[in-house]
This record gives sequence, structure tokens and C-alpha cells, in this order.
Amino acid sequence: MYLDVTIPYPDDDPKFTLKNLPPHTYVYYEVGRDYNPVKQHTIPRRVTVGKIDGKDASLMIPNEKYVELFGRDALPQDSFTITRSTTLSVGTYIVIKKIISDYRLDEILTTAIRDERNRGVFIDFAAYELITSSNVAQHFGSFAYRHPTFSPGMRIYSDTVIGEVFEEITCDERQVFLDEWNKDKDKSKIIYVSYDSTSRHTKAGDIEEAEFGKPKDGQTDGPIINQGQAYDTDNRVPLFYESYPGSINDVSMLQYLVEKCIAYGYLMLCFILDRGYFSRENLFYMDSKNYHFLIMAKGNAKFIRSLVESAMGMFELERKFLIKKFLTQGTTIVRKLFPDDPRDKLRYVHVYFNDVQASIERRNLERSIFKWEKALSKCIGKQVKKGLGGFAAYFDLKYDEDGKLLSFETRDDVIEEEKFWAGYFAIVSSMEMTAETALLRYKGRDCNEKTFLGDKSFLGNNTYRVDSDEAKDTKEWIGFFGEIIQNKIYTDLIDAEELDGSKSNYMSVPAAIAELEKYEISRQGNGKYHIDHPLTKQQRKIMEALHLDKDEVKNEAQKICDQINELIKQAKEKEDKKEKEQAS
Repeated sequence: MYLDVTIPYPDDDPKFTLKNLPPHTYVYYEVGRDYNPVKQHTIPRRVTVGKIDGKDASLMIPNEKYVELFGRDALPQDSFTITRSTTLSVGTYIVIKKIISDYRLDEILTTAIRDERNRGVFIDFAAYELITSSNVAQHFGSFAYRHPTFSPGMRIYSDTVIGEVFEEITCDERQVFLDEWNKDKDKSKIIYVSYDSTSRHTKAGDIEEAEFGKPKDGQTDGPIINQGQAYDTDNRVPLFYESYPGSINDVSMLQYLVEKCIAYGYLMLCFILDRGYFSRENLFYMDSKNYHFLIMAKGNAKFIRSLVESAMGMFELERKFLIKKFLTQGTTIVRKLFPDDPRDKLRYVHVYFNDVQASIERRNLERSIFKWEKALSKCIGKQVKKGLGGFAAYFDLKYDEDGKLLSFETRDDVIEEEKFWAGYFAIVSSMEMTAETALLRYKGRDCNEKTFLGDKSFLGNNTYRVDSDEAKDTKEWIGFFGEIIQNKIYTDLIDAEELDGSKSNYMSVPAAIAELEKYEISRQGNGKYHIDHPLTKQQRKIMEALHLDKDEVKNEAQKICDQINELIKQAKEKEDKKEKEQAS
């Protein structure tokens, strides 16, 4: 697709070449060279980046590839407002705009970020991450070329400007946003808050929080930054986030989370946590702040094993203990977890058994043992590290004096012990509730976990691509803003599927966005943008799930057409005026 601007042809750059293919002369740019071993010389690899202007041979008309290679900074600045593809995707834009309005995010951002340009770039980059699953600023121009933007005058800013905005947005502005976002939440009743954390990698050595730690994905090739997020499971909305150095583990971070909740004014909370936050001191600390908790634990965890054992054989088969929604057996025991500690209180220990999960865990364990046996067989007679990581617990390993592996033998008692506990797990609650209620509450974490998964996959934020603390902080904030929007799309889609009683492969977040991207407006013969076609059946179903009927979508698409057409008209009038002044 060729742009509606002209730029000087760089005839002094040897990487640019011309090829005459009537009726046009095309401009090629060398992007690399490949060595030909037969001819024993390199062959240039070229791509088309434009064509020579038919009226002036010293000018060229660039295409999208030119923008991709050189960025929008290489184009005339005045073109940023009106230069767009002849076809623009508007479906997802309409959805994002509605969610921002429904959640009053535009009002909250206006309070937090006073600078209009910075505010527009902030929203545009969040939309870019959501739609493209990328957070690479260099590709933003190509995205904005095919989409309407939230920036003033629908301007398309270069990656240089975006970098400046990332540096200019302050921690104070971010805190104002979080304060305002949490201010209007209903705090008159108990809120069930799921808290989860993840780790993100960074190659930048001067990021203050980047430290070597224990990453969640197991990749240990660089420093990481940990990020946690609190999520209201009843209202299904993210509340706030925090980042902390990679060397700090989840257990030690929990008490600081409690203090942060107090600062936001949440006085009646029940934390829903995974086993990574379980410690005696954390439980007592939440007690001291009058907060409740619901924490997952493995069935064979040392502090709870005796309680699980006392329930074994009592509930696994009886139907009265069946939790039908999850096809899981569950029962409740009321005990103190730490009877030797005077601070302890009665806890509700909900013990569960899932025979399908037990079968899966046992099969996976045996598969792993088989795989490790094959790997160890190849190590016989070679020097290996003693310990060999976690799986060494399943083997007796014998070494010679030089540290070479002589032989190995499986520890059947250890393997059988782990298989015995397969399928068992427990949830500990400080509040009285049934085993079914506890499991339903804990499963409410799914939305939070999906949001975090969405941030790292759908929003492309598994790695920081920044070289300063300010830019890192801004990208985290934009990521959280995008998570709010992505989470709303996710919950509306699953609600619609449950109501409909069927599942469709286009009702997941990435599939729905891909479908909405096909709803377009296009520039037609009169030079103005018009709606290209009505909603398809799938697009209409997605829009209805997101509480937009076809007439609302049509009206919003027409508003976008009118706005861009007016901008084009103003730019044309400005250009005509400039030409008249030059002529005179």
C-alpha cells in the first residue's frame, strides 16, 4: 500500500536502486546480502520501498515497507494527522473506547495525566499491545497507519516521541491513577481478593529492580523483575499492581501487600492465595490486621499432611462429598494448624481428592522417571553435577572419586509415596465455609490468572524492552491499563458463552480481536472514508457479548469516518493555503 505523501529520492545512497517496470519506476532498498557458494560472491537482497513520483523524478512515493524500515520520522511531520491506509480496522477500537468510557478510565486518566499528548500516547500504546500482542514501540507506526488512534487529531506519533512520553510520565501520575481507580470501589462489604505474581525478564543492566531471582517460567539466563496484582474475584476486575526486585520471594512480599490494601482503604478483605504465599508468619500477620484468607496447599505439605491423612478413606467415594461442578470430592476439618503456637486460631482445612487428576499426576510422574532414566544412562562414565536438580530425589546415584557417574537406581519408595498423594490437595480458610464454597472461591482466581497470562502473551509483556526505570514504570502502568480492558473482554465473552450454553472458537480474547479487526472503513472514490460492510454474524455475536448492538457499532464507525474526513479536509485546506502563499 502506497502512502499519499512524497519524499526526496535518496540518490546518494547506494543501497537505493531503481527498476523501470512501465508504467512505473519502482524504488528498491538493499536489506542484506546472501553469499552464493557456486558463483562465490554475495547477492544483494532487496525489497520494494516505493515508486518514483510521475510528476517529479526527484521525489518518491513510499509504501508501508518504507515505514517499517525507517519509521514514521522519515515522513513529513504534517502527514502524521492524515496519512492512513485506505482501509482502517475499527472494530476493536470501538470496543476499547466503550470499555474506557464504561469504566470512566478516560476521566481517571485525565485526572492523572494532564498532558493531552502523553495521555493519548498512553491509550494508543495500550490498544496497540492488546491488538498486536506486542510491546515493541518501533512497530507502533505501522499499527497506527491501519487504525484510528486516541491521540489528539488522530495523530500518529513516532517511536521517538513514544520513548519521550515513556520517560516523561511520572510515578506521581501513576499513583494518582491507582488511587482514583480504587477510590470508587464498594468497600462496605467483604471483598475477595485474589493475589498473583509473575516475573518478567530484562536485558537492561541499569534497571534498579532487575535482580537475579527465581523466575516463574524457569528461565534463569538473566535478571528479572517481579510483579504482583490484586484482583477482585466477585466484581472480576483488577484493583492494583506492584513491582519489586527479582530476588524477593512471594512469601516475604505478602505482608507489604497487606499494608498496601490498608492504604487503599480496603478494610474487609479475604485474600485468595496460592501455596507460594503460605507461611506461619504470613497467616498470623493477616490475623493481626483482621483480614481473612483462603490458601491452597498440596496434600502432602508437611504442616497439613496429618490432617489430610486423617480424612483419607472417609470421603473419596461417597456421593454426599461430591462437588458436581468440578467432579471433585471434598470434606472439611476444623483444626489448629500450629497448636504449639499461642497465636494460632481454629482453621477450616478443606481436603479434596480428584481421581482424574490423580491418574494424570501418576502417569506424568512415571513418564518423567522414564525420561530421566534415559538421560542418566547417557551420563554413565561422565562427570555430572551432584544433585542434578529436583529429580535427583527419585534416584540413588553413585559416583567415582573424579565425580563421574558410575550407576543409578530408582528410589521406588519415594516414587510410590508421591503417587500415593496424587490427586489430593487442600485449601485452608480462616472463615467458616463448606468445602464446595472454598473451592468455588479459589477457582475464582482463574480470571486473575488468565489476566496475568494475557498480559504476558496477549499483551506481549513477558519481557521489558526498556533501558530506564522511568520507561519501565510507564510500560508496567500501560500493561495494567491494558489488562483492565482485556479482562473486561474476557469476562464478557465467557459470560455470553455460559448464557448461550455453547462454545465457539471465536469467543476467546485473541480470536475475538482477530475477528473484530476485520470490521473496517475504507477510503472510496470521493476521497472520503465510508463503512466498508455491515457486521458479519460472528462479529455481531462478539459485539453483543460486549454489550454493543449493531446500530451502536454502525454509529461509532460513522463517527470515526466523519472525524477522519474532517481532519483530511482541514489538512487539505492548510496545504492549499500554503501553496497560495508560496506562489505569491
